[in-house]
Amino acid sequence: MKDTEFLEERRLELEKYCRALLELEVWYQKQKKVNSLPLLTAKFFDFHQYEHVGGIVVDSTKLNT
Repeated sequence: MKDTEFLEERRLELEKYCRALLELEVWYQKQKKVNSLPLLTAKFFDFHQYEHVGGIVVDSTKLNT
């Protein structure tokens, strides 16, 4: 497997993992009747630097309604 193929495969797997973490966090916050993510989670994902992360959060909240 070429390095670029490996990196692309790894990137896709990391995206899936991050989405799963966010979905779980959103579900957990809804159970506590909280409408925001903990600061630690927001800092970990460094939300202010990435435009697409907002879409991930919005998508995951739709899944958990």
